[in-house]
Amino acid sequence: MDRLIRTFEPHRSGVAEHWCRSIALTSLLCVLGCSADSRTTSVSPITHTDSSVPTAVASGATESEVSKPITIASAVDPSPQSLFDGTAVRALAGPQGRLVALVFVSTECPIANAMLPDLIEIAKHASERGVAFHLVYPSTWQTREDLLAHAREFGLATATNARNMLLADPSHTLVHLAGVTVVPEAAIFRCDGRGGGELVYRGRVNDLYVGIGRRRPSISSHDLRDAIDTCLAGQPLAQPFPKAVGCFIESSR
Repeated sequence: MDRLIRTFEPHRSGVAEHWCRSIALTSLLCVLGCSADSRTTSVSPITHTDSSVPTAVASGATESEVSKPITIASAVDPSPQSLFDGTAVRALAGPQGRLVALVFVSTECPIANAMLPDLIEIAKHASERGVAFHLVYPSTWQTREDLLAHAREFGLATATNARNMLLADPSHTLVHLAGVTVVPEAAIFRCDGRGGGELVYRGRVNDLYVGIGRRRPSISSHDLRDAIDTCLAGQPLAQPFPKAVGCFIESSR
């Protein structure tokens, strides 16, 4: 037995030495790999050439400061944008008490497209009563030109107050603010005068669709229009959150 143990000990030492070398090599690779991962996942400075982002020259910076790259955090504005000129829009920047209606739409959802004629009428109805009304495209991949083409096709680009009405929300700032999940879905806010507001309504535009693939011959309940009128009258809403039927909004993450 002693001879067997002595015979095995050199072999065991060799195996242990091999294991140690393997562990050391693996550790080294892990360190190098982790370093590489940290470089790719960190927010690295990039040069932003979008003319809509003001450069440091506008603020009177020196040439050396201008040459510094802009970081992603400062270069990308998550605010919704005007569909016509791409400028940032603060949808809830109105005076205290003003109503702001947001309706989320899509170029591809047949349910949303079917409701566009009614939404054009609601936009006019809201505008005549001093309510800010916006149709919001939450697409994360389509260009403003794509969205404008859809707006022109369905007569949105020539609707009442169209230049202020049509917004793109690729960062889903308004989607998260309103808590909407499908298109078409509406939300009404009452501005607080500080750039925010109280959500007083979220849900369907009307009852044209009672379910996916289940369309009524005509609209019998004008939920959004009625909610606007009720809020303007200072009355509480009987159903502030009626369930919306539509196409799911794609995630921005």
